[in-house]
Amino acid sequence: MSPLDAAAELEREVTAELLERTGAEQLGPIVRCVLKLASMQFASATELFENGLAEGDRQLMASGSTMAGQARLNLISAHNLAVGQAKAVKEESEDEGTAEFYAPTAKAR
Repeated sequence: MSPLDAAAELEREVTAELLERTGAEQLGPIVRCVLKLASMQFASATELFENGLAEGDRQLMASGSTMAGQARLNLISAHNLAVGQAKAVKEESEDEGTAEFYAPTAKAR
C-alpha cells in the first residue's frame, strides 16, 4: 500500500471513529485539516521508519519516530477539536430550541 493510500485509509477510519464518538453529523474544516495532516504524517513516518529499518539507517528510523510523535499529537488535537465542536453544536442546538420554545411568549405584550 502506498503512503498516500495508507494516509487516506487512516483518515477515513479516524473520521468514522470521531463521528461515532462525538455523535456529530460531520467534522468541521479545521478538524478535517488537522486529521488530513496527521494521517499524512503517520503514513510518511511509517514509510521512513520501515525504510530505515530495511536499510539499517538509524537516522531514517529516528526521523520516522519523530514524525510519528507529531502525527500522534495532531491526532489528539483533531480528537479534542472534534469533541469541542460537537459540544458547541449541541449547546447551540439546545439554546436555539429553548429560544424557539420561549420566543412566542417573550414577544407577546
